[in-house]
Amino acid sequence: MQPYLAAARRWWQESPVVVRSHDGEVVRAAAAAVLQVVDDAVATLAEGYAIARRDLVRREETFGGN
Repeated sequence: MQPYLAAARRWWQESPVVVRSHDGEVVRAAAAAVLQVVDDAVATLAEGYAIARRDLVRREETFGGN
């Protein structure tokens, strides 16, 4: 997911639509803020998944897989 978000950030910086916009810098800043929030959310979700997975493995080891 990270490569896609990085590519989206680069695209927004160079997008012809944004460059032609009267408020191009405002559009770029808004897009960057949204993409940063999405990036943070994805990182948090992945971290939560990893923690849950480790907890599941520990429980299975503790209870013998039952």
